[in-house]
Amino acid sequence: MKRDDEEGAYIKWDLEKMAAKYDKLAARTIPEMEHFYGAVTDAFPEQSERVLELGCGTGILTARIRKTHPDTAVTCIDRSEAMLAAARQKPELTGVTLTQGDIREPWPAGPYDAVASTFCLLALEPDEQRTVLKQAYDMLRPGGVCISGCVLRPPTAEEEQRC
Repeated sequence: MKRDDEEGAYIKWDLEKMAAKYDKLAARTIPEMEHFYGAVTDAFPEQSERVLELGCGTGILTARIRKTHPDTAVTCIDRSEAMLAAARQKPELTGVTLTQGDIREPWPAGPYDAVASTFCLLALEPDEQRTVLKQAYDMLRPGGVCISGCVLRPPTAEEEQRC
């Protein structure tokens, strides 16, 4: 998302148009990107057989999951076909299940050792976030984890400037 600073409101990015350049944009805008994604995958249970990633985009986190947990079955959901097409071009994502869909809709059956999401849940309304997080919790095996990683902006342009 990006802020329309004149009105202090958020407007949605056109993910279909930005899919081809998303990885480069992420590398320039995510502080300490390797550490950020590393913190997400470090939180996975050591023996993670099945992982569900919500809002996988071009597969930046997915690639990290494959690197740190190469034997894990990874299933990803994203609503943008263009983002998924970019992910499908990455050789390191061979064997990953990439599914087009809305994360507010039913997911592939669990249980999962981890349900992870980065820069996705902030695009949802608070009640939708709670619903998705409850669904994630319900999909976890005993000992499983739900991880959501985001860099959040303050709710107003004035507060952001102050920060």
